[in-house]
Amino acid sequence: MKEFILDQLAFGGRKEVIAAVWEYVLWLEIAYKIIEKDKVRTYRDSRLTAGFQKLENAFIRLFETARRRAIIFNRKSITEDDYFAALNELGWKVLKDLDREIVDLLPKGSELLLELLSQSDGLTSEKFRYFCGKRINNADDINRLLDIMILSGSIGVIEGGVTRYMFNTGYKRQYLSAKMKANPQIELVIHSTFMTAIL
Repeated sequence: MKEFILDQLAFGGRKEVIAAVWEYVLWLEIAYKIIEKDKVRTYRDSRLTAGFQKLENAFIRLFETARRRAIIFNRKSITEDDYFAALNELGWKVLKDLDREIVDLLPKGSELLLELLSQSDGLTSEKFRYFCGKRINNADDINRLLDIMILSGSIGVIEGGVTRYMFNTGYKRQYLSAKMKANPQIELVIHSTFMTAIL
């Protein structure tokens, strides 16, 4: 699958799709190992149940979309094209979900989100504010949008070569927000699942 993706994608989209696919595989393997080690606790611990259900839904949706596409094209098995299309559909779902989250800031937020996705190379905190400022006049509302994107895991920072999102910084929104405010040139990264919406 890796070779297929590398052959078919433009350079800018390759790393996002590869990262998204392998991130899902990694999470699936982690969930499987946890369940395998302690099946009783897994099903009785409510702190784990909600997370596993979300993970299962993200996977069940990816697989079902790929399966449905294979059936539509009258194939007996799922191909790389089917998974790529499913990943793209998942990216669009993330975009729609985020659009609903920001509707009070911007009624047609998907247009701004798509513009941000298309400008993701070299995205900095300053560039983010510039693009958002074209459609959102209030600086506080731009900060709210940034906070929503941080909280949803849609945007993170690259610091010292390490990519940091909400989920790998202990869910400390303030940490990421402070980094972005302190350094307008800090490199931002849009999560690979979100990026698949434009691939």
